[in-house]
Amino acid sequence: MTSFTFNPFVGTDHILFDEEREAVRKIGDYSEFKKNKFSKNTTDDFGGFHVYYNEVNRVEAIEFFPDASLIYKEKDLFTLSPIVLAALLNDQECTSEESFLSFPNYGMEVVCENEHIISIFIHRKDY
Repeated sequence: MTSFTFNPFVGTDHILFDEEREAVRKIGDYSEFKKNKFSKNTTDDFGGFHVYYNEVNRVEAIEFFPDASLIYKEKDLFTLSPIVLAALLNDQECTSEESFLSFPNYGMEVVCENEHIISIFIHRKDY
């Protein structure tokens, strides 16, 4: 399992927002794909996470899955329930829909299923 430490609006200890694609690819094996027909650029799939790039191949967002470990304040966010995660972040602007949480003061969106976190999307400011 790959472990990353999250720093809001900066990235992680291994991948920084605005970092060049070629530097990120040194992390390990990846496959390149188009996320959807509206994507402006391709995305790199590293297995437990996807890295999104802008038009000039700079990192703008990272999406993590439970195969990776995303650490914040010494806690693996995938081991928390959505309620505990919301309490940890204490974002007064947090919004919640059926299976989706948004933490605008952290640049984070979370997808949940049956009270489990299945995806954590982090992004640079002004994404």
